[in-house]
Parts: sequence; C-alpha cells; structure tokens
Amino acid sequence: MIYQFLRALRNAQAALILSLGITALPALAEEVPTGFVLSAQNLDEHLDDHYQGTPLKELLTEHLIMRIREHGLRIKLAPARPMQPDSRYIAATKTYAPKVGFDTQTKTPTGYVAGIPFPKLDLADPHAGWKLAWNLFYAIPTNADNSAVGGPITIAGFDKGIVRQFVGDNYKFRMVGRYTDEQPGHRGDGTIKQKSVVALSAPYDLAGLGVYTVQSAQGKADEAYVYVKSIRRIKRTAGAAVWMDNQPQMDMLNDDNNGIDSYPLWYSDFRILGKRTILAVSYLEPMMTKHYEDLIEQSAPWINPNPEHVVWRPTEVFVLEGTPPSEHPYGRKILYVGTDYPQPYAGEFYDKNDELWRMWRLWITQSTTPDGYTIPSANYVQAIDLKAQRATFIDGTGIMVQNDPQFKEEMLSPRIMQRLATGKQGLY
Repeated sequence: MIYQFLRALRNAQAALILSLGITALPALAEEVPTGFVLSAQNLDEHLDDHYQGTPLKELLTEHLIMRIREHGLRIKLAPARPMQPDSRYIAATKTYAPKVGFDTQTKTPTGYVAGIPFPKLDLADPHAGWKLAWNLFYAIPTNADNSAVGGPITIAGFDKGIVRQFVGDNYKFRMVGRYTDEQPGHRGDGTIKQKSVVALSAPYDLAGLGVYTVQSAQGKADEAYVYVKSIRRIKRTAGAAVWMDNQPQMDMLNDDNNGIDSYPLWYSDFRILGKRTILAVSYLEPMMTKHYEDLIEQSAPWINPNPEHVVWRPTEVFVLEGTPPSEHPYGRKILYVGTDYPQPYAGEFYDKNDELWRMWRLWITQSTTPDGYTIPSANYVQAIDLKAQRATFIDGTGIMVQNDPQFKEEMLSPRIMQRLATGKQGLY
C-alpha cells in the first residue's frame, strides 16, 4: 500500500509540475517493495528509487546496469540477510585474530593460527588491501576445512544456447588455518595450504580431465599432477603456471576459484577502492533443489538468472582491486568481498587493455555439516566470458559435503582422477 501511495503521489507531483509550468522540482524517491523485479523496461524509471534505504543506482554496479540494458537481465529484490558461518570459524577468529600481526616490509601476516587473520579493516590503512587479500587466502567462510562438491556443468553460447554439459568433482583439504580440529591450526609443518582435486567425471571422453594440486602456503610453485588418459598414467606438470591456466572446458582460470585462488604475493598489488552496498545472489530458497534449467532463463543470451527462483540481496562489500603479474592473462581483477566476513560474491576481470573480459559470481546458499554445524555454501558459480560470448554455470548440488569429520587428508590424491577416468565414483 505504501508503495502504491508514493507512486500516486509522484504522479500527482508530476501533474502539478506540468500545470504550473515548472521545469525542475526535486524528485520524490520511492521505496520499492521486496519482490520487485528490475528490468530493462523499468530500469530508468526506478534508478533513483530506494530498496531497504539504499538508492538502486548505488546497489547496481556499472556492469550490472549494462547486463540489464544489453542482456535483458532481470533482478528480483529480497531483504538483506547476514551470513552465518560455522560457529567454530567465528570462535577461532575471536581467539586467534588478536595475536596476528602484519609485517609491512614483506606484506605478510605474522602469528596466524586459524580464523580470519584481520577481521577489522581500516580503509585509511595503506596495507588494508593486502590484509584483505590474506583474509581471502586463509579464511573465505564458504571454504570449509574440507569439502566435496560436484555436479553438472553447463556451457552456453549467447546465440547458440547450451553448447556442452558435463559433470565435475572438486575436493579440497585445508592444511593451514583449520578451525574444526580439536586444536585449531596447521596440519604438518605449515608449508602446505591445501590439497585439492578439480576434475571432470562425465561424459566418458572427458572423465579424468583435471588437476590435483598441492598448494604452497609459502609462495612456492604449486605441485600439480594430471591424468593422461591415452597412456593411463599420472604425470606431474610444471606447477609454476598452473594457477594461471584455464580450467578444463570452462570460462575460468584456476586463479578464478572463489574469485582469486593464488598466493597473494604473486600479485603486484592489492588496493581497497572503497566500501559500498551492492546486490548479491545469496541465500536462495528453497536451497539446493534447483538446477540449470530452473535457475537460468532458457532463452538468449542464456546467461540470465531466472527471477522466479533467484533473488538478489543488499550486501555491504569492500571493492578490492588486484593487479596480477605481467604474465597473467588478466590486467586486473575487481572483487566484491563482504565486510562482515571475507566472502567474495562477484568479480570483474579485465584484459591488458582494461576492457571487461569476464564476469564471475558465486550464488551462495546454506547447508549443514555432517556433525550438525550451519555453514554457508557456494553451491552455484557463474562465469561469463564477454569476448567469447559464452558462459559457464557450475551446479554444485550433486555433491555438497563440508567439514565432514570422516574426510581424511590421505583420501586426497591424484588417483581420484584415475578413478573418475575409468568410470568409478570419486570420494562421495
């Protein structure tokens, strides 16, 4: 009723302006209701309106506005909702963050054990960008101590529609900053950040294609292994550049996992450009029950979230700019990272000419660990390649197991790729 009243009042104001011959009068901004759907047809009319107290033109990034105008993106609004990380993650942060320091010469944290190393960031701090990068390296809340995620992956062309569909598995075991262990901290000598497998499991001709990575916690080149199906052998690859390689068949680099997935000092610089509230896809309801055909509108350009099932919520973020090394495919990255917890929600990746190349977005839901803890989950990932005019949609609802006490370090090895290549099941 309030929305309709304000709309009528604005129309009356416009009529008064015309009748009096007045050429300019301050516009009366409306508060659009929850469930309102922004589209190319109503965008200009509502840009000055508000949702939950914030002007829509501030909630929408420049490139979301472009997506609405050029790609027909429709955005359904839903109320802000705070993230709920695993309570053990929060406890570890409270216990250990006060003991973490920052070496301004090496741009590295000191005394890190578990949780978020730098939970409070001051934009006036010249090292705030580096601290946020270390938060992402150690403590993204959707990155559990261990996880098994898998499901269908869809590649779609803007004009052609679905080009290919396959199934992928992703397994991770964190070695540093573990918060679920009885004594939080590191496994081993602290030199390994995590062990992971990213591989395809179907169809048969692609099964086993992927990489097993032992990621260094100290900036050394990652150890990487692939399964060569033609000779049925596991081979070690030159790990120095693996983080910059494309993921199999997809519109993402290995470095694009979670927006960024590399040792911070491999980048030339990190800066926080500011803090703002944007619209992020989070806490979809019902959770983990929908798939590509439900979640993406089944019409050109085959990249638009379906507002019947996908909602966008106001979310306060830091705008982080990362400058990769010269040999990296990108010229720079922009990441939108939560201010409450270091959760990346979206990213914009630019080429060497500073033209937008790819857009990346996590769709966050919520799940429960096998031992009963609530944890946010990055169940869906969308990567849009504007140059190639195609997109990748990863549906992680086929397997979603986080912080499973039965998931042991020794379960993770390159042989998982070999199992997948021969048609066998992975870890779950």
